[in-house]
Amino acid sequence: MLALGLAVSLTATGCQATGDGSGTAQGTKLKFQLNSPVGGYNSGFFLAKELGYYADAGLDVTIEEGNGSINTSKLVASGDAVIAFSDPIPTMGLIQQGAPILVAATVFQTSPNGVVALEKSGIKQISDLNGKSVAVPNGLMQEQVWPLLIKANNLDAKSINVVKMAANGMVPQLISGKVDAILGSADNYAIQVEQQGEKAVTLPFSDNGIATIAHSIIVNTDYAKKNPEVVRKFIGASMRGWAAAATDHDAAVDAVAKSFPANAKRDRNLLELAADLPLLCANGAKSAGKAEPHAWEATWRILVDIEALPSSSKPESFYTYDYLPTDLKAC
Repeated sequence: MLALGLAVSLTATGCQATGDGSGTAQGTKLKFQLNSPVGGYNSGFFLAKELGYYADAGLDVTIEEGNGSINTSKLVASGDAVIAFSDPIPTMGLIQQGAPILVAATVFQTSPNGVVALEKSGIKQISDLNGKSVAVPNGLMQEQVWPLLIKANNLDAKSINVVKMAANGMVPQLISGKVDAILGSADNYAIQVEQQGEKAVTLPFSDNGIATIAHSIIVNTDYAKKNPEVVRKFIGASMRGWAAAATDHDAAVDAVAKSFPANAKRDRNLLELAADLPLLCANGAKSAGKAEPHAWEATWRILVDIEALPSSSKPESFYTYDYLPTDLKAC
């Protein structure tokens, strides 16, 4: 069986100083752990903070950068973070191992990730990867998706030279011709390629047999059971932030720049946000923030088919609707 999660301690350490539901004059303190560096692709959370949506809900939220969904999921599993943003695939692997985590809300109903190549490479479809070299980022979610992509598309794995490397080295290696393609995303890597003067081709995973639920708000269940209203209010305020980002892109990227000036790459942040907004209501979603049972069933089935999850598991064991607010925006 393909291990989706790295070995972790599955005993939650309890509530942390930055996320234990304790009240202050400013509101209940809550640390929100991202799965990646800050950019347009997570700007909805920053806009929720800038517009006072968290404060209105009685929350004093601190947003922290991350370095991959695998690491973020592990932090929530151990209790070092109690609420976070993560791709569900590594999260589901840890839940199967017994980790006290559940997906509580889904922001991106399907993934922005895919294969990115230069237009001049001649790669136009997934089957064109046969006989080519493909860079895979160490420790990131794309590394775990690679076996799914091979199986879903009947690729000749033996003919493909897989080159594992740090994520920040993949675009330079692609542009220099050291690799033919990279496992990246339309909301990040493809934009970097275009901004360096090359034409990019992106082959989305969702169009090539891997239409899995994507970036979601995950919770440590020990914390959530003790603080259900904190989790519910955070999700409600966050989805208000994403709705606002969909109508005011400039305000969203300005909120990113205010919180993280070092990440204030305005043109790039705007492109990142624009690439992700269609994902808020994709994959048959009826409400922004809620992945429908059929989408969970399809995601689970893909993972079972490659033996990443046992067939004895149940799709509903990986998520909960218990903390969703009743006023989610209809799709």
